[in-house]
Amino acid sequence: MPITPLLHAQDRTEVSGEHTSRRTIVNGVTTMVLLAVLFCALTALVARSSAPPAVDADASRWIIDHRNGGLTVVAKTLAVLGGTASMTVLTAIACVWSAWRRQWDAAVLVAMTGLGALVLVLVGKHLVARDRPPMAGRLSDETSYAYPSGHTAGSFVVIGIVMIVALPYLRGIVRRVLPIAAAVLVAAVGLSRIYLGAHWPTDILAGWLLGALWLMVCLTTFEYVSAVVARRGS
Repeated sequence: MPITPLLHAQDRTEVSGEHTSRRTIVNGVTTMVLLAVLFCALTALVARSSAPPAVDADASRWIIDHRNGGLTVVAKTLAVLGGTASMTVLTAIACVWSAWRRQWDAAVLVAMTGLGALVLVLVGKHLVARDRPPMAGRLSDETSYAYPSGHTAGSFVVIGIVMIVALPYLRGIVRRVLPIAAAVLVAAVGLSRIYLGAHWPTDILAGWLLGALWLMVCLTTFEYVSAVVARRGS
């Protein structure tokens, strides 16, 4: 009987895990590059003109023309839910929960992801220095720059990372429904900012792109560091 070198079960598992990790990292980097290109292209479009693109003005005008009392209450509620204070509380809860379960890596990941999003938004606002829509059509009183939307990027990143960390512990219908509800909430927060006149539509799109980009950077970096640590420990 010919002797064929075979991997032990543990070795096969390690090789399979390493291959999966490498593929995840490659996919993550590819997605990061795509998101970065889209965000940079949008930023260049916005920064090269002092006036908002026609699509911004037209979309904002249409939304303002269709306001009503009920939608205004919903939009203002979403603004609070997606604001810095609410996202900070959610980040803190996720960090404490992860630490309580002794998932220290998850706690650090959540904290750094949330903090990084805040810094990126502040830097982006001051670099682009785009004014918000005119006060005449606004139902909010923010005075900071508009691009990118902090509510949009922050809610995308924080809700996204919390869902990713919590998903392995969810079961049944909650596991199926909660991610969908989270995605709807993130989308609604962004749209509410246009409704309230706090942002142009391209501010919101930039917030989603920046949020997705930063979230992918954090997840891919985490995967890479975990793979390096696993190799050194084996």
